[in-house]
Amino acid sequence: MVDHAKLLIREQRYAEANFLLEALPESERRLPELICLSGFIKFNQIAQNAPDAESLAAELATRADNNLARYQLSALKLLAGETEEALEYLLEIVRREPGFDNDAARQSMLTIFQTLGPDDDLVKRYRSLLSGVLNAVH
Repeated sequence: MVDHAKLLIREQRYAEANFLLEALPESERRLPELICLSGFIKFNQIAQNAPDAESLAAELATRADNNLARYQLSALKLLAGETEEALEYLLEIVRREPGFDNDAARQSMLTIFQTLGPDDDLVKRYRSLLSGVLNAVH
């Protein structure tokens, strides 16, 4: 089933791939590979429904409180391989509105951390930054 989901992802059939992954038992969905796949699907769905990066950046320049634009921009940046920029946008959402979209920014950061692995320098740095922000919020 996981291989079928990967094939659907390659074909950009994200909703179908997500449906297959969601049908798996909870214990399997918690496996690192499946967490990464689910995160990739979500980022792609967000990016597909987003305006272009330039429009989102212009929106943030005029409305700094627009966390939806920030979240969409993080997805576009991540898919463009600009992981640090994506993490920075997500961290800013956690700073400004920790509960944004049912904790989507923090959860997205955790998915990126899982994908990159615990020894990655970005993970080490942003995990510490996230912890600091969360401690300041609570």
